[in-house]
Amino acid sequence: MQRRLAAGCGIAVRHSYDHRLAALARNPAVEDEIYRALRFDERGSTMLLADTLISIWQQVLAEGRSTVDLEGRTYGVGRTRAKRLRTVRFGYADYGLDGIEQNPATTSQWAALAREGKRIMQFSCRNRYVANVCEGELTRYPAWYALRLPE
Repeated sequence: MQRRLAAGCGIAVRHSYDHRLAALARNPAVEDEIYRALRFDERGSTMLLADTLISIWQQVLAEGRSTVDLEGRTYGVGRTRAKRLRTVRFGYADYGLDGIEQNPATTSQWAALAREGKRIMQFSCRNRYVANVCEGELTRYPAWYALRLPE
């Protein structure tokens, strides 16, 4: 099977006859519909990105695990050198994402919640923070929509 990316949108096109899909994907209004229709990656994943982020938060911060299991794949949990914050790098479809535990020593509103004992993980894609999970609740940032991440 051929596998290539639809022009500029990060959607994997698996068959050579899917060039029509790539042409449609250039239209932002159609792109959202395509993402809803193609909620799987090359391994056949049906887990939504939002559910994936909550699952990672659950495994790293709530359960304190040293590895994260996502639909048959395992990702290691590391720590930053200076602050010893937990981090995880993982993939979803054609996106590379990073999760990092919220630093309670900063001045943000999320840091204030972390100082109160809330467990918060920030997620980034392409060096932009796209969302966080605080006590199991997902909050999307404007970058989520700017990058056109799937639901």
